Amino acid sequence: MTISRYRPARLATAVVLAFLAVALVAQAQDESPPATDARQATAEAIDQRRQTQQQQDAWSDEKAALVARYRAAKTNVAWLTDRRTDEKARTAAVEDRVAELGRRLDEADRPESSMQDTLLVIFDRLAESVRHSAPFLPEERRLRLESLSTE
Repeated sequence: MTISRYRPARLATAVVLAFLAVALVAQAQDESPPATDARQATAEAIDQRRQTQQQQDAWSDEKAALVARYRAAKTNVAWLTDRRTDEKARTAAVEDRVAELGRRLDEADRPESSMQDTLLVIFDRLAESVRHSAPFLPEERRLRLESLSTE
């Protein structure tokens, strides 16, 4: 009798175990949508991270291009500044040379006017000398003095 007494308990235990197994399978099937949601959320997060990384890479490339343009522009400004300084120096040198040539022209006019005065004085002395000297070929001397005075 003791054996038959434990048989229904085993049967009940088996039924309870089967019921628990069915419940666990049902629960696993019920948890399937949240697992799918988790996978979908993970996939979306990965896509978003990929897009963010692509955007960061694009911004990094754009930044590098802008930095290169900035450095090139800065170098160009420095070169142009140096060139402008050189051109100002050349212009100043040319202006100095023009001023020097103008000064020389002014000085060249002074001796000419003083030379004219000197030549007039010498001519007057020569004429005076001819008048007071011996009358040797007076007509020839007069003609020569006239030719000197007309030139």
